[in-house]
Amino acid sequence: MYKKIFINIFFEKKRILIAFISVFIILLLYVGIQMVILFSQSTQFSIPDVQMNGKLDDDGVYRYKMYNDTNGLSQRVKELVGNEMRVYGAISRNICSIESAKTFEKVNYMVYGVYDDFFNNELKNSLKEGRLPSPGKKEAVIGSYAARYFNVKVGDKLEPPVTLNKNPGNTDSSQYIVTGILNDNVYYFKGAIFISRQTFEQGNGKNNQENTTLIYFRDSDSLKAYDKVRKIRNEIINKYNATNIIENYEQKYNSLKNMIYNLAFVFVISILILFLLISYFMKGVTKKVGLLKALGVSDSFITKTFIGGFGASILLSIIIALIGVHAVKAYLNYNLSQFLGYSVQQYMINTYVYLSVILLAVLLFGVVLAIIKYKSYKISPRDAMLKV
Repeated sequence: MYKKIFINIFFEKKRILIAFISVFIILLLYVGIQMVILFSQSTQFSIPDVQMNGKLDDDGVYRYKMYNDTNGLSQRVKELVGNEMRVYGAISRNICSIESAKTFEKVNYMVYGVYDDFFNNELKNSLKEGRLPSPGKKEAVIGSYAARYFNVKVGDKLEPPVTLNKNPGNTDSSQYIVTGILNDNVYYFKGAIFISRQTFEQGNGKNNQENTTLIYFRDSDSLKAYDKVRKIRNEIINKYNATNIIENYEQKYNSLKNMIYNLAFVFVISILILFLLISYFMKGVTKKVGLLKALGVSDSFITKTFIGGFGASILLSIIIALIGVHAVKAYLNYNLSQFLGYSVQQYMINTYVYLSVILLAVLLFGVVLAIIKYKSYKISPRDAMLKV
């Protein structure tokens, strides 16, 4: 009896109920997937605010030496900005680069030779496991993707050639031991292998010229200091041959703001669709409730019928939507893993994904329940008879 009243009175036809549930599932699925994507894009830690690289070879090929030298550039920047920024001269070498046209994902597996203060200042709090390299020892800290790609863990030797020389030699393989692996949220350096530039230079008896400068802002006031660097942009390009200047600070400091904007957009779209669903469901509800009351059905029976039928519909929608979100998440990670050649979990479902889906469902249920109770309480049997 409850089922017949719920379907025939509130929805009139079973197919209308099925259509209503389908639209609501699509809405929950949309919100869940958007939340998964948004939170996957928020994993940006240890990212330099500015990275200046030397010019590539004229043919644009990523050889092992990677960028051409920019000797003296980091020192020039330090002279301009003083203590307003943390500036590091580094040597970067390219082991290999892979890119997927399907997922638009690109990974450079690179060796970075940095001075020891970089480890302590920028990577100390970003280790997933292990420790930082010890001074004077051939040890390395690597990104999470690099660990999977080279199939190594803490304590293993790196088989690919690791050197800061422009061309690797036969003796450069299996000489560095992995002492630490970076967190997955250190996405900018996911394919990096960090070694001590000081240790390398002491062991090899020669200095390689830097070809990369990594700049980290200390606070929001650093942006003013960076204006001094912008003013010598032509000098940086012409004198130091640094033609590849990557400015991450806007993306880095606006990532939270952009995430809030995107969440607000998803919220607004969801509310609009929710409003349309409620408006459709409430169409003629006064007449429907009035009909029930005119037949002598009590307010409590009407409420129970609604809570049972609509609650079951909402619960079914939540379950199907979450199954769909898990399926999409698995598909995205599968495609990325297929491209990379090893298993990754870049897209994840956290508590906020569950909360957003459940809260949206509770909101719909609560609003419609309140309207039903109000209509049932407001209309009297006499008025109901007159409205029927």
